[in-house]
Amino acid sequence: MKNTKKATIIEFLGKYRAIKNLIRKVPILGQVYLEKDQLLADQNQLKTIIAQLQAECNQLQTIVAQLRTERNQLQIIVEQTQEKILQLQSKLDQMSTEHKSFQKEIDRLQMERKKYKNWVDYLLKEKRYKISHNQNKDHNIAVIINYCTNDYKFFKPCIKEVKKFSQNIIVPIADFFFDGTPENQELLKKTYNESVGIKFIKFEFDPNRNTSNPQYWITFSRWVGFNELKEDEDIEYILFLDIDEIIEGDKFVDWLNNFNYRDYDAILFKSYWYFKEAKFRALTTENQGLLVKKDKITKDLIINIWDRDGIFIHLEGNKIFDVTGLDDEPMVHHYSWVRTKEEMLKKVQTWGHRNDRDWKKLIEEEFAKEFTEDSTDFVHGYKFKVVKPYIDI
Repeated sequence: MKNTKKATIIEFLGKYRAIKNLIRKVPILGQVYLEKDQLLADQNQLKTIIAQLQAECNQLQTIVAQLRTERNQLQIIVEQTQEKILQLQSKLDQMSTEHKSFQKEIDRLQMERKKYKNWVDYLLKEKRYKISHNQNKDHNIAVIINYCTNDYKFFKPCIKEVKKFSQNIIVPIADFFFDGTPENQELLKKTYNESVGIKFIKFEFDPNRNTSNPQYWITFSRWVGFNELKEDEDIEYILFLDIDEIIEGDKFVDWLNNFNYRDYDAILFKSYWYFKEAKFRALTTENQGLLVKKDKITKDLIINIWDRDGIFIHLEGNKIFDVTGLDDEPMVHHYSWVRTKEEMLKKVQTWGHRNDRDWKKLIEEEFAKEFTEDSTDFVHGYKFKVVKPYIDI
């Protein structure tokens, strides 16, 4: 009995200690439950973040797909651009080759020219030139003159001189300037009304026509004029002029009457060049005005990147340049840059060389200072002398 009670007491004490230990652990279990709840909350937050990241990942995948599409499109554009660059390079190479050929021919002609004091001595030595005052005075020459209303002030003096040696004058006119702006219809009407015995040939300018030749429309205009004459069997020679090139008609008639020009297929005339005012004449001369035997002319010969110089260089036959009047002085006066500031700005805006340089800036700088005999021009860098103007413009 006694032992039974003792065992009971011992068992009770054991349970008591266990309960006591359990009670001691209750705060720890509470903390564990709190941490468990926090972990569950963190887990839910992480799930939310993962879902957001997955959505953003899907968006990024969509963007990547779009970028790949755009990359492929850009690649196609790059390949097309490279192809165009190769085509342009090929054209540039062709132009460079023609330029070298052109320069080579000029150098050759200059070397021949330097052998003699002047072209008359040269021709006499080569037995290719004869002075004759008994030539046939019938000169079957037609004149094709490039014109637009920007050059209206040169029209009357040019035509007046040309009529002294030709009654067959063709003036091609486009309906637009060569930058695509419409022609001045009021000035065109005035030009027509003031002209007698002049044949005007209108043609359409296409501003959308893609051509790499900056001289295309200038040379096409000459071709339009030639088409009016190519069936005329009475015409032997054609003189290609620009309206701002004034030829001395009386001197030219004397030259025609006393020079065997029919011995030549192409003749380039030495010309004076002027800047800003008709009294400022360059010390350097140029070659302007081209006389060509009609049966030598073809479309491919006229339409080229060098305009009249190209015709002269590529034409096969007997040719001569730097030709003057019988007094050894030029017969042609080139007034292309004899203009007011406003006229110059209009010229460079609409002509074939408008993209060659920053013409507007050059003109603004030019008219901000005085031009004198000691000045140089911004076009060629020529030096000048003051002379009595051949014409008043």
